[in-house]
Amino acid sequence: MGGSRRQPAGPKPATASILCLHGGRQSAELFRQRIDRLRARCQAEGIRLIFVDAPMLQPDGSRCWYDEDGGDAAGAASAAAIAVREEWERHAPVSGLLGFSQGAAV
Repeated sequence: MGGSRRQPAGPKPATASILCLHGGRQSAELFRQRIDRLRARCQAEGIRLIFVDAPMLQPDGSRCWYDEDGGDAAGAASAAAIAVREEWERHAPVSGLLGFSQGAAV
């Protein structure tokens, strides 16, 4: 019985990239952990998920895209838009965005 065993296929080469924007008071790493099964499935299909940290650092170490407690809403929205645009350009070509909560609002 000289049949050869078929090795499981590894992930496909990335054919698309998606920026992933976490929710408020989270981080890129926490979001990655929370959707790890989706990330693995995407990777198997050749879709690379790129997890991005929001620009506003909170006292507890988490991050936000904008201050939910008021403050300078226009300035925060501008900072969030700039951060996303910079990441988009840094990782180009990017096919789309996946946002959760605050990340979706950006």
